[in-house]
Amino acid sequence: MKVLVALLLPLLSACFAVNTSGLASITESKLKVSVSKMNSGNYIFKSSDDSNDCSYYLINIPGAWAPNTFVYNGNVYFHMPCKNGDAGAQGWHYGIAYWVPGNSSMIWQDGDSSSVGDQAQFVITDLDKNGYEVSYSKFSETIEVDGKQKGMLLKYYRASAYGGTNGYYWSPVTFDTPDTFSATDIDADYRGGLNYSNKDGSFKGLSLSHLDLVYDESVYYAYITTRNDPDKDTHYITLRKSTDLLSWTDPDEYLLKDYKEAHLFKYSDKYYMIAMNLLTNKWQLIPANNLEDFDTKNAVNLNIGSQIYGQGGWDDTPYFTPYQEYQPSIAGVEVINSKIYLFYLAGGFDQLTTDPNAVSPAYGAPYNGARGIGVMEIEIK
Repeated sequence: MKVLVALLLPLLSACFAVNTSGLASITESKLKVSVSKMNSGNYIFKSSDDSNDCSYYLINIPGAWAPNTFVYNGNVYFHMPCKNGDAGAQGWHYGIAYWVPGNSSMIWQDGDSSSVGDQAQFVITDLDKNGYEVSYSKFSETIEVDGKQKGMLLKYYRASAYGGTNGYYWSPVTFDTPDTFSATDIDADYRGGLNYSNKDGSFKGLSLSHLDLVYDESVYYAYITTRNDPDKDTHYITLRKSTDLLSWTDPDEYLLKDYKEAHLFKYSDKYYMIAMNLLTNKWQLIPANNLEDFDTKNAVNLNIGSQIYGQGGWDDTPYFTPYQEYQPSIAGVEVINSKIYLFYLAGGFDQLTTDPNAVSPAYGAPYNGARGIGVMEIEIK
């Protein structure tokens, strides 16, 4: 028996952590992850200097207007809340830009063939499928389901036009292709399905303006940033589920505490989340046991701020970020051809910026955010 143990011990040690008493226990090491820029330190998109273009005011207001990504035909597309002015009919339209993996720059999808420049796909006065104005589209999240892009769009509803109360609500959207996406693909008859505002001082307090969707086995998983109310001192990622984008389950418990702005992706048949850890002030890569169970004990800090801060590049703009430790906002994380791409927002470009040290929670709002988009590659080893 002793001989057998002596022979087996080296084999066991190669697969397991073996303690000195001879009992074996499986241990999981942390993920090995690297982050690198993919665009030689340059931006892949910069907002326009022409005030007639929709991207002139392309900014990232924390928790509000920000680009978000989706994949179509192997390319990365960006939902772009945009505007070419700051009043009346100039404000908050919707545009689309796209990036071909390997290219050095993005292309703005021209929404108006009669005009030159980056034009809106639809404007605030366009009408949805029920005849409602689509004014002030704030944030969009879509994913490919059965050959179509399906998801949710956050927009402003005026009580005078829709009934109820003024406010931002989520509405379902479905479109065939990015170039055909129009206001009529929005269904404003259904609104508020994802809003969560149980003001009881718990994690259920208030849903904020960031959403990431996963579709798996006929179920939509919505990962929402929520904040306790009225204290507003704790953030959570909360999970709600639906089979039709209309009715959603109410969570009995938060998914993650002290995290915000989840970005989900699937890589090598495993799900991962990248989210901001508000205790470490770092974006973290979190492995998933399943779509409702994330292993924060084996999370890895992604110090993407070190990729930009102190490097002297276009994105070395530490004041223009809603996060500490020079961490930029993330527009999206997508996997194409077995590569994981992370798209980040940075770069003041001296456009429309107020004092970054202004006494404001948004660091000089509203012109405090990114005027450019860059891309990094995440490698999980």
